[in-house]
Amino acid sequence: MPTQPAHLHPSQSPVSLHKLPPRPDIEQLKRQAKELHHAYESGDGAAVAQVRQFFHVKTDEPFMLSQAQLALARSYGFDSWPRLKAHVDGVTFGRLRDAVKAGDIPGMRAMLERRPELVSFTGEDDGERRLIHWAVMLNNVAMVRELMRAGADPRIGIWPHRESTTAYTMAKERGLAEIVAVIDEEEAARREARSCPNVTMSPEQDKLNA
Repeated sequence: MPTQPAHLHPSQSPVSLHKLPPRPDIEQLKRQAKELHHAYESGDGAAVAQVRQFFHVKTDEPFMLSQAQLALARSYGFDSWPRLKAHVDGVTFGRLRDAVKAGDIPGMRAMLERRPELVSFTGEDDGERRLIHWAVMLNNVAMVRELMRAGADPRIGIWPHRESTTAYTMAKERGLAEIVAVIDEEEAARREARSCPNVTMSPEQDKLNA
């Protein structure tokens, strides 16, 4: 849930001006901030009123894009642009998780191309499960391979039993031999990629990589 804006202009109403759509897009919000910045600089009355309601503008200093982003975030009920962005990222993670659960590899790829860091995120209502946990639970070998190639870590578990709840351990305990093999192959490829050319992989080299 969005938080009430903090440290706002004294005249600001506590009620948000805008409501985010069900599936907000950070790129669209960035465009909105740029448009608000341009409109304010152009002296547009509505833009000036919106900015001044949510941000105290110093007349002797230039109005920055980052300040327009802050004013926009506060107009949506968030106390900062990073808070708004984090909320949008959370929604995007939900869509990404849905794509993984549906076995939608093209959809998953498209979203991870835009936000590759989401491969390591956890959902608030998922009990710390990452995307690769879902792929393993659904025994989707192709999805596991795609997530591994996107940077998923199969060795991170769920609190409080971290080691016994990693995606890799889950796959082994469920007898999902194909998935175990895929994870082993992709981890070996990662180790090789991190090593110097012509280095033979060995337990000692693995320690050095670590």
